[in-house]
Amino acid sequence: MEHLQILLEVLQFGRDASLAESWLAGHEPLVRAAELGANVDEVENLIKRHEAFEKIAASWDERFSLLEKLTTLEEQELQRQREEEEKARRPPTPPPAEEVVQSEAESLAHESAARTSLDQTTLNQSVSVNGVHSDQDTSQGSEPESVNGPAGSPEMPVPAAIEGLLCRKQEMEAHGKKAASRSWQNVYCVVRKGSLGFYKDSKSAISGIPYHGEVPIGLADATCEVANDYKKRKHVFKLQLSDGKEYLFQAKDEAEMSSWIQAVTSSIQTGEGGAGNHSPMGPKVLSRAMTMPPISPNSGEAGGVTMRSKEGKEGKDREKRFSFFGKKK
Repeated sequence: MEHLQILLEVLQFGRDASLAESWLAGHEPLVRAAELGANVDEVENLIKRHEAFEKIAASWDERFSLLEKLTTLEEQELQRQREEEEKARRPPTPPPAEEVVQSEAESLAHESAARTSLDQTTLNQSVSVNGVHSDQDTSQGSEPESVNGPAGSPEMPVPAAIEGLLCRKQEMEAHGKKAASRSWQNVYCVVRKGSLGFYKDSKSAISGIPYHGEVPIGLADATCEVANDYKKRKHVFKLQLSDGKEYLFQAKDEAEMSSWIQAVTSSIQTGEGGAGNHSPMGPKVLSRAMTMPPISPNSGEAGGVTMRSKEGKEGKDREKRFSFFGKKK
C-alpha cells in the first residue's frame, strides 16, 4: 500500500505538471506579443485581454505552488543523500577494544592451525634417500622455519594502504561482457598490498566479513585512472582488472579521488614486485624438509650416501663375525 501511494503521488505530479506546461505554452504567445494597438479601441481590447489573463494566472497560482511541493519519493531520496553525506563526513567509529582483541586472537589461532597443517603435510611428503623416512629428516621437519624468521613469531597483518567509504558500480563482468547489475552501491573499500577488499563498514572490515561474501580482488596487471568518459557523476575513477572486470568508484571530492588513485596505483606496483610472497594467510611457512633439493641417483651425493650405507653394513657384518672373541678390559 505504501508503494502504491508513492507511485500515485508520482503519477499525479506528472499529470499536473503536463497540464501546467500545456497552459504555459498556450499563453506564452499572448505575453510575448509586441502588439500595442493603433487606436483607442484596440488598446482597450488589449487591456481587457491582459486583465483576463491576470485573473486566469491568479487561479493557476495554487496549482503551481502544489507542483513545487516535493513528493514522498523525492523526500526519501533527499533524506538518503543527506545520510550518506553525513556518514561520509563522520570518521569511522573504532570498534570496542574487546572485539579487536578477540578478532586478533581468532586470526592468530587460524594462522597457527594453518601452519601446523602445512608442517604435517611436509613431514608426510618428505622421503629419505632409499624411500624410508629417516629420523634425522623427521626431527628437522618437525621444526618449521619461515623464510624471514622462526615460526614461533606470529606474522603481523598487512596494513591497509588506504580505506574508506566509496560509491561503487561494476561496469564489466569480463572482456566484452557487461555486468548484470550496474547500480551504484555504498561499500567500505580497503586497499592492501596487491588486493582490494569490499566490506559493509569499518567494523566489518576489522572483523574480516566481506560485503555480500565477495572475495578481495587481486590488483596484478590492473590499471586505475580518472573516468573522464563518465559524465553522469563527478569525482569518478575507474579500475580495470586483467580478467576484463571494470569498476567505477565515486569519491566525495577531487582530493579524495586523487588519494585513492595514488594508493591503488602504488598497491598495484607493490603487488607486482612481491606477488610470489603474498597470500591471504601471510608469508608461506617452509620447513627444512621442503628446502632440501631432490637427490639424483647419478649425483655424487647419492653415490656418497650409497658408499656410507655399504660401509655401515660391512661394519655390522664385521662385528657379527668377531663378536665371539672376548674383549680385553
